[in-house]
Amino acid sequence: VVCDELQVAGTFDRTMQVAASPGVDYVGDIKTGNSDADGVLAFVNSMTVQLAVYAHSSMYDPMTGERTPLGVDQSTAIVIHLPQGTGRCELYWLNIGAGWDAALLADQARKWQYRRDLAVPFTAVTQ
Repeated sequence: VVCDELQVAGTFDRTMQVAASPGVDYVGDIKTGNSDADGVLAFVNSMTVQLAVYAHSSMYDPMTGERTPLGVDQSTAIVIHLPQGTGRCELYWLNIGAGWDAALLADQARKWQYRRDLAVPFTAVTQ
């Protein structure tokens, strides 16, 4: 998928539906990393941003350049967490609405780093 607004691309695992929300598609991604010290899904902040970008992206055909909207929910996504060596599968809802806010903020910070109008040579005034 490509997100033209942020000029990034990526690959997610699948779109998913849940019985409680018929007809609503969600971005779903499998993560195999371990939980953090508190037993919570590790790296959840970066995952939330990542899945938010996917949800705001379009399918992309590299042969034609054609973009097709995903049509997924842009406020919530699902992580399928398979902690290494545990034999468990845990599902998490992610607040990708907040993740999108963070993605836009990060994009602004990235663009700000390339500003070239912040300093000008000092010229002393002589009298």
